[in-house]
Amino acid sequence: MSMWAPIEHATEEGRELQALGEAFVGRHVIPRYRGYMQSQAKRLLGVDGGGHGQRGSGGRPELIAQYGYDTKYAMHCARLGFQCIELLTTGALQLPLLTADGDWLRAVRHGEVDFDEWWERVLELDAQLESMLDDDSIRPGADRDRIESWSIATHQKVWERLGI
Repeated sequence: MSMWAPIEHATEEGRELQALGEAFVGRHVIPRYRGYMQSQAKRLLGVDGGGHGQRGSGGRPELIAQYGYDTKYAMHCARLGFQCIELLTTGALQLPLLTADGDWLRAVRHGEVDFDEWWERVLELDAQLESMLDDDSIRPGADRDRIESWSIATHQKVWERLGI
């Protein structure tokens, strides 16, 4: 996230690192995003950790009482799917999320999306991510050579500046 978050103050090196963000992107991120998304969905469904068998669990009983599920928790769960897809297809993340997907996520958060529609969309996002695991048009892992070259050059530049 720090590669794409708006920044107010940064060093030259920090700006260079942020510009290098897409070099860190590859299919290797999919299992992490999916795992986090799936674990949140399971907890929200009340079938894994902290849910205590209650659908909608996420720790906000007022949201569960009002909407039938924890809409904040559900929004974050779906956001992971949308952001992983965006990251893999564009090489970056737009923060804040200002697309139609972002509008839908805000609707979930405000209780304007019923549970079944949310659940169907989360399953679609998960299936799309699973299919992207075999997409050869997406680099399998980070561009380690590019990252390492930047890291070495940056260390040398800073050391020279410090007289080391």
